[in-house]
Amino acid sequence: MITSIFLSVSCLLLENSVYFFLNNDKYKLDNSIFILNFFSGFIGIIIFISLFSIFSALNLNLNLKKKQFHLLYILGFSNNKIKLYVFLEIILISIVIIVLSLLVANPLSELIVNYLKSVNVLDKKFYIYKKYEYQYIYVLGILLFIIFITFIATKNLNNLSNKKIHNKKFKNVYSYISFIVGLVFLLIPLALVLNKNIMQSETGKGLLIDCLISYIVGLGIISKLLIKNLLKIIYLKSKKYFIKLLFANLNKSLDKIYYSIILLTISLIFSFYTIAFNFNDFNNINQKAISLFILIIIYFYTFLIYLNSIFLYILDQKSNVKLLNIIVYTKNRLILMIFFSILISNLISLIFSIFGFLFYISVYSYWNNDAIIDNLYINNFLYIIFSSIILSILINHVLIKIIIFKA
Repeated sequence: MITSIFLSVSCLLLENSVYFFLNNDKYKLDNSIFILNFFSGFIGIIIFISLFSIFSALNLNLNLKKKQFHLLYILGFSNNKIKLYVFLEIILISIVIIVLSLLVANPLSELIVNYLKSVNVLDKKFYIYKKYEYQYIYVLGILLFIIFITFIATKNLNNLSNKKIHNKKFKNVYSYISFIVGLVFLLIPLALVLNKNIMQSETGKGLLIDCLISYIVGLGIISKLLIKNLLKIIYLKSKKYFIKLLFANLNKSLDKIYYSIILLTISLIFSFYTIAFNFNDFNNINQKAISLFILIIIYFYTFLIYLNSIFLYILDQKSNVKLLNIIVYTKNRLILMIFFSILISNLISLIFSIFGFLFYISVYSYWNNDAIIDNLYINNFLYIIFSSIILSILINHVLIKIIIFKA
């Protein structure tokens, strides 16, 4: 619902900025090009995050329900019938949510436009002219995306019988192809950022966002394999039973917590980008207002989606807690284990975001003889890091206490 609202508002603002740009002779806006560039860049980031959150939510939802699907299979339902029920359920929920988000989009868009006008970011003549005329593009686009993602996600339901349908050779080929695709997405931004002629001036600043998005996509494709192997190594090397159980549980639950790792990485990377390029010029009221606007929306939106996925992960851990509580561990010790699992995932996100962002920002800063990297540390870089981790830890601790103590 939250993602659909953000997408609907974003598309409405983008549609109107395009409309005013194409009809500027009629409306005579002083900065129609700036408005179009501002909304297209900012909303491009929001759309990327939103589509990824839909993808992660659908995959997480299906992963959490695999036991239910397996039970339905045992009761006599065919794979195709289960997939059809899942597909119809997701489409029905999506239609209801999209309709509700359309009703909310217009007043929220008006609120955003009025705020940006009040701080002299937007021309006073700009307003939400086309309220619903072009929203069919958003409805059609998001439905097609959901249908496509649902079709891909339900492919995993082909093996509910627990038979070894896919042989080892096929899995290895699939892993190699995925790794190559992910590597391509990592090499593209690397090639761009290492090219001095491309990365200089304002053009490089715009391409830097594309580099970061490509880095996130590549990371999302190949990092699961890297994390899985790392967790396995730590599990094998550990001698303490608690540590072995902790990393074994993390490895087993990686499919359910992995998307939250990438979501937190996205939140941190784009927050770093905002404070690096826009948060330094406090003499310019427009720059300060734009920075705060982008930072608040991107940071809290992605962080909210991240906490939602963590909440679902903690809910899923209830069955493990009941079993282990009966066998060996006290509930407090099990709560500590889940807490450390989430903390480790947070630290992985932190490493991914800091390493990737600082590398690209350092190269860009070097080509442009700009002290962006220094300004980044001065302006709340550490605050963003520690507030994210501490806030996550506190909220997760509360969620674990509430959910697990009821188990």
